[in-house]
Amino acid sequence: MTDLRFRLSDSTTLPGVASTDDEHAAAIFGCSFEAWYPALAPLGCTPRSRVIPLSPEQRKDMYRACCSCRNKEDPAPALKSPSLVDVVAKVQEAIMEFEGAAFVKLSTRSPKDAALQRPEYKIILKHLLSKGDGSDNSDTIAVVTATRLAMKITNAEQAMQLLVNSERVYGDLMRALDHPKLVSQFSIIVREWVPMMPHQEFRAFISGSNVTAISQYCYYQYWPDVAKNKAVIGRRICEFLQGTIIPAVKSLTNFVVDLQVLNDRVRVIELNPFGPDTSGCLFNWSDRTDNSILHNGPFEIRVVDKILPDVRQCLSWNQWTLVKECKPPVKKLSWPLIIFLVFCLLLPLSAAILLYKSWH
Repeated sequence: MTDLRFRLSDSTTLPGVASTDDEHAAAIFGCSFEAWYPALAPLGCTPRSRVIPLSPEQRKDMYRACCSCRNKEDPAPALKSPSLVDVVAKVQEAIMEFEGAAFVKLSTRSPKDAALQRPEYKIILKHLLSKGDGSDNSDTIAVVTATRLAMKITNAEQAMQLLVNSERVYGDLMRALDHPKLVSQFSIIVREWVPMMPHQEFRAFISGSNVTAISQYCYYQYWPDVAKNKAVIGRRICEFLQGTIIPAVKSLTNFVVDLQVLNDRVRVIELNPFGPDTSGCLFNWSDRTDNSILHNGPFEIRVVDKILPDVRQCLSWNQWTLVKECKPPVKKLSWPLIIFLVFCLLLPLSAAILLYKSWH
């Protein structure tokens, strides 16, 4: 397996750094939610969604709210600006349309990096860690699972707080403001809540309208069932993409798609730009062999096939701090208990020795 330590170098552009390259920005906005959702929604292969467009003024106010969070200030004044009142009302309306539970994102990316800041996160993480086996693999699975479950929002206030606390959202708003001519529509997306377990997520690479590669999305964690069913998962994803998705989005010939693989169906999560700004997961854009596979094939699917010794390195410092804080303490034996256990072990032995001596 290719050395996973190089994965961090090909992840998405650092949030908060505005691109000055119009071609680079065009690729990102070219795969925005509005570019593919209308084609896939009628097929019922992606969660139901409401698109709430942001005007240039509303984007600026959202950006100001993000800046307030970054400066450790209250974002409420910016979120209560006249331009955003209507946006907040529409977000609330959309959440209620989806039975009071939803997932929120921008046209480009989700605020998943802000999930750690939600009070629900620690509660969920503590519960998951208590059910695990205490290994590094189990702990990191708890972290990526908690991140997904903590993205569930039930009202507009939670949604807006999640968005403005995100560095990813901050970076994407900055990019949209820097490249207004490239952004035909930039929106808040409210999607129906669909529980998403990390072992169900896969990333597929489409080049020239052909599936060239598939990778496990969480590329440090090991799940025995995923490794065991690798070939079946790959075949199901290819059939779904070639038979349903690629014909539906004919205008997009090169893209990366994130998928949820369930027992009875495959679901589209989102589409991303094809290139190094989108993580290659178990493939490395900078590696000549991997790059050739991603662009030209031959088709390959990669999953984690054993527990990795350095799995803990996939956690950020904040994530690891939370694990240590939320993980159940290891129960230590007290001295009285140790003495009692030793006594229980020695008593039968002493009895056996006495019995042996009595016989001789």
